[in-house]
Amino acid sequence: EYGDVGEGSSFKMGLEYPLAIDRNRTKTYNGNSSPGSAICIHGNCVTAGCISMQNKNFLPIFLSARFHNSSAYGYPKIHIFPFRFTEELIQEQSKSVYSDMPPADLIRFWKEIKVAYDMFEKNRKAIKLSVEGNKYNFTEY
Repeated sequence: EYGDVGEGSSFKMGLEYPLAIDRNRTKTYNGNSSPGSAICIHGNCVTAGCISMQNKNFLPIFLSARFHNSSAYGYPKIHIFPFRFTEELIQEQSKSVYSDMPPADLIRFWKEIKVAYDMFEKNRKAIKLSVEGNKYNFTEY
């Protein structure tokens, strides 16, 4: 269930990150630094930036993705939000989260992705992401 870095669960799922929009936004706020990469969801409950959980909790997620029919349904869709997007939490997190973005820009960004969060909360269905210029667009499948 728990492990040491480099030991334990060999099951992992790579996330499609960063997108070009993420790289561009990082350059806007932090020069030439990278927004990160190679983010995975995995077991072993140890991480250096990934989303990690106990093996027993990760195995059902992994198996669901492993046996998903991608040729019929496309890649599995995983939505990860930093917190529940209530107006109160958006304001609170904009003051307490370390970010290179000024709080007003961070609030604008979170309200942009709140659209997807609200869609998912309402319908509990995967959200389709597209990008136009420097803006995310979310629609239902």
